[in-house]
Amino acid sequence: MSHIVDGLLDTLHERPRSGEADFSALVSEELPVATIGGRLGPPSADWPRLRTLTHEQVFSQELLPNPSQLARSDAATAELRTYFMELVRERREHPGDDPISEWIRTWDELEPDRDKADEAVSFLALFVVLAALETTATVLSTMVLLLVEDPAAGACSPNTRTL
Repeated sequence: MSHIVDGLLDTLHERPRSGEADFSALVSEELPVATIGGRLGPPSADWPRLRTLTHEQVFSQELLPNPSQLARSDAATAELRTYFMELVRERREHPGDDPISEWIRTWDELEPDRDKADEAVSFLALFVVLAALETTATVLSTMVLLLVEDPAAGACSPNTRTL
């Protein structure tokens, strides 16, 4: 994991030499997808598409989404469901040492109907991706913005305890 963070921060550090360095695009958006993608195991070539689809899906959670946003969200959700169902089926055929394979084994003990078990696992994987990508990217960007606005907020005082 540290090699992923180091690589992203190296890119962020080098970018101003050839243009602008956008923390959100270079780190906040990349770290969550690399972390979750690396853990759940979809091919790394799929990570950009998963990131894009989660951004599209999140429109349904807006306070007042317009019809166009809702349509994009619905289409992204359908594509994500299809993607994760296919990933679960592939893991069922070729199990590994990853959470999706473990969830399949667990659901198989709970649900005798393999189609229902696969659907449950695909929804779980989808939920993990949706919850992790948007939330983590937003928290990272917000944290950096707050530190830029008030650098003293990041300083540790003598009374600060570490956990």
